[in-house]
Amino acid sequence: MCLLHANELPLRHVFATLDGSTSGPNTFTGPIGKCLHGPASTWSVGQFEQIAMPTPSFPKLPTHVVDDLSTDQHYANRICGAIINGAIEDDLVYLEVGPIVH
Repeated sequence: MCLLHANELPLRHVFATLDGSTSGPNTFTGPIGKCLHGPASTWSVGQFEQIAMPTPSFPKLPTHVVDDLSTDQHYANRICGAIINGAIEDDLVYLEVGPIVH
């Protein structure tokens, strides 16, 4: 199994359980998916609360690990860090990402 799918498939199943099936490669049938239309980079960043963690900060990955991450994995790591630390960097807010697909 490709390790990139190990990142993608569990989230896809969680989303399908919470929101229902898709009606095409980039169209959704549930209430959450219907709100996720258009380029993600045009969405506004909503207010959010920092996630309470037993440790005060999100661990920083060593450079050699970050260098081996795919673009999606790197983006996910940065988003998780922002949510856990309670602040999102401007370059991450305006990062162009691809369309949302199942």
